Amino acid sequence: MKKLKLVALGVALAISTSSVYAEGSYLGFAAGLQFDLGSLAGTITKDGLDSSKFYAENGLSCGANTSCNNSPAQQKAIIPENTLIGLERATAGAIRANTSGPMHGLDLGLFYEQEGDGMFFRIGLSHVTKILGGETESTLLQGSPIAYTWYKIHWNYYAWHIPAYFGLKAGVGESGAVYAGVGINYSWGGWEVGGFNNGDAVALLTSQGATTTVSPSPSPARGSQPIFAESVKFRVRSISPNFVIGVEHKLASGDKLFIEFETIVGGGYGTVGAKSTGGALALAPFPVYPISLSGTHYKFGYKLAL
Repeated sequence: MKKLKLVALGVALAISTSSVYAEGSYLGFAAGLQFDLGSLAGTITKDGLDSSKFYAENGLSCGANTSCNNSPAQQKAIIPENTLIGLERATAGAIRANTSGPMHGLDLGLFYEQEGDGMFFRIGLSHVTKILGGETESTLLQGSPIAYTWYKIHWNYYAWHIPAYFGLKAGVGESGAVYAGVGINYSWGGWEVGGFNNGDAVALLTSQGATTTVSPSPSPARGSQPIFAESVKFRVRSISPNFVIGVEHKLASGDKLFIEFETIVGGGYGTVGAKSTGGALALAPFPVYPISLSGTHYKFGYKLAL
């Protein structure tokens, strides 16, 4: 917010020394990127998600018993990618990790903008959907006739935003302008995670050290269940602030090209029912998780003069 105040002050000072476009209205079309969807990069790459279950010295599941074999440790319902990569190196490739990193998304939107007297008003609609990342898989003896995929997780994300802005705009030279605005948005969307985790398959086929690194999922070996065919979908709605900073160039036709950085704040607590028995045992029958719809959108586009 401090940076935003400085930018707004700079724009206000520039207005007194530069030409400002005459009044006009525009229909805008925008495309851009948003990185680290759902703020889940840490969960996917290095933190994972703890299970409510524990495992014993031999690596096999021990359910909710926190004292089995006198060496309990908490399992991972979702295993971070750096752990799987480390396991691949520790087993000389006998266990392979296929990772893709955090989720990144495509932002498509349109808006109506009215400007005049060094100010502008805008209201729009944008949609963000995942295009990269969020795919993790680990396979035993990959490429052999007895290859077995014991862990596979798929993340997805989408969000809709309706932001409204009021801001300042100042001309730069004969055809350029800079602008900054603040406002409020209504957003809805969320993320989902699905797949399976049969960590005890690794426990039965690897050494204790490798198994301890993996932290297997609940398993029938100890009266529990693996996580199979899970699909947990969190959806939230919110009303939150937003701001935008951009530059534009006016064409001879009166239309404009622009590049801007838009930051949306949004999110809330999502509650959903687990689909699989293993998922309900590892997480909760109705897990609750903070869902972020926030992020910075790096956009470019076209404003059509009306």
